[in-house]
Amino acid sequence: MEAGVSGARREPGRTVTNKVIGVLRSFDTAEPELSLHEIVARTGLPPSTALRLIRELVDAGVLERTPVGSYCIGLALWRTGELAMQARQLRGSARTAMVELHNTLHSAVALVLHHGDEAVVVDKIGPPGSPEPWPPVAIAMPLHATAAGKLLLATMPVDARRRLLAGRLRRFTPRTIVAPGLLAASLAAVERQGVATTNGEIRAGWATLATYIRSPDGTAIASLTAGVRSSRFDPDRLAGYVRRAARSTEFELAALNSG
Repeated sequence: MEAGVSGARREPGRTVTNKVIGVLRSFDTAEPELSLHEIVARTGLPPSTALRLIRELVDAGVLERTPVGSYCIGLALWRTGELAMQARQLRGSARTAMVELHNTLHSAVALVLHHGDEAVVVDKIGPPGSPEPWPPVAIAMPLHATAAGKLLLATMPVDARRRLLAGRLRRFTPRTIVAPGLLAASLAAVERQGVATTNGEIRAGWATLATYIRSPDGTAIASLTAGVRSSRFDPDRLAGYVRRAARSTEFELAALNSG
């Protein structure tokens, strides 16, 4: 049935990315469900190309097929949109505090969103005067080897934490903690203190400290991380500054949500 749709005009020279974007832009709030024929009509793609792309998007969870055989936006894309909205709010609320933290400590600073089982970098200010990457925006951080990742692990239910740590954990440096017992002890300390640290675990000679950013209802939704050279690492001093920056961000978030 689907393969029998015909009559669409061809548009040579379009990249696969442009074709996928065209398929996704076919949907709108007025018509959230479309048949293959309607998608072909809106995109101008050959039916065989449209069907192939749609099947791949369905497999990836970006589109879903309805019981009547039409298509709609899938949960994977909804989650991406939700992440983008949260990231925008966080960046706007945290940017002033991040700049002040960077200028005061002469440190690198990262804003990390806790999204499901991932800790995703949504904003950063790199190390002063250094070409080193810190870390790329939109990257998901290794949970066991980063301060922000340890914060997320510490808030997870025990079963979810065990599932994530049951696989083979990558050793980034000789100091990366991969032994289950040592990791458990490290996370217990995070739960008690409300901060997490690394020192040479993700990158030799580099130390980080992170603390939570909480939503107005008290849920840990993100973390703020400061990074310095290991030779300058003073966790007690760093913790005070990072906590104050996180509280400032929470105040801005609360004001934004109340408005």
